[in-house]
Order: sequence, then C-alpha cells, then structure tokens
Amino acid sequence: MPRPKIKIEPSFSDRLLEIFTFVFIGIQWFFVVTKYSSMPEIIPIHYTWNGEADGWGGKWNLILTTSIGTLLSIGIYILNKYPHVFNYPVKITHENAKIQYKLAQRLMRIINLLMVLLFTHIIFEAMQINMGIEASKSWIFPLICVFLIVVLPIYFIVKMSKVA
Repeated sequence: MPRPKIKIEPSFSDRLLEIFTFVFIGIQWFFVVTKYSSMPEIIPIHYTWNGEADGWGGKWNLILTTSIGTLLSIGIYILNKYPHVFNYPVKITHENAKIQYKLAQRLMRIINLLMVLLFTHIIFEAMQINMGIEASKSWIFPLICVFLIVVLPIYFIVKMSKVA
C-alpha cells in the first residue's frame, strides 16, 4: 500500500528554522566572497585536535567547502518536501501520516540547521586563521552540533513510535 502524499504546512517555528538555515548560508558566502581576495593562495585546510594545521591546499577550498554545504542544505530542503519517501520506525497509514510527516520534517529542518551551523563555524574559523586572527580552537561547538545530529534522530524515533 503506497504512503499517502499529503502537503504539510510548516509551522511558524518550522519556517524560522528554514530562515535561520538560509541566513547562515548567506553569512558563509558573505565571509568567503568578501575575504577571498585577501586570503593567501595556500591555506590550512585540515587541523589536528589541538588546532594545529596539518593539511594545506588552495584558497579555492573555501569556495568548495561553502558550495558543498550549500548544496547539501538545498538538497535537504527539497527532500523535506517529500516526507512520504522517508524511512519511518512505524507503518505509515492515512491516520498517522500527518503527525509522522510533521515530526520527520521537523527533524530534517533541525539537522539541516545544525549542519549549516557546523559549516559556518568551520568556515569562520578558517577565515580567522587565514587572516592572522587567533581562532578559538574550541571543539565544544562542533562537538555539540555533531552530538545533536546523532542524538536528535533517536529522540524523534522514540517520539514517532509513541504517536504511531
């Protein structure tokens, strides 16, 4: 039996998640475009856990990183319009489709924002280092983002199972 294809209207908080996601993509591009010409041709592109550069590449890597993050985010945004193709922990029926789709779409919006925040952090840190500014070298923010990207699906799976 095919899953119902229903359109779920985003709530105010869902729209805010999407707005923040695209604002941070804009911030990434603003950093890269405005500072690109002042960057050295060769920049650090990989760092050890204690913040020391151990990999080098062309400054075009900043554009590549920003482009990959942007394309991933747009892909998630488009995919999120088709929640009937997602995997679910429960059988999707006409009775539970709306709540299941809404929860799945919320999860995807949160993950998308966290991913964009992570990319923004990476690009901002790289830009600071390449401008000779001491970067924070803190792994707390990236670890929190990765932790949430791993833990939130578990939370939503449990929630989806309870409302099935």
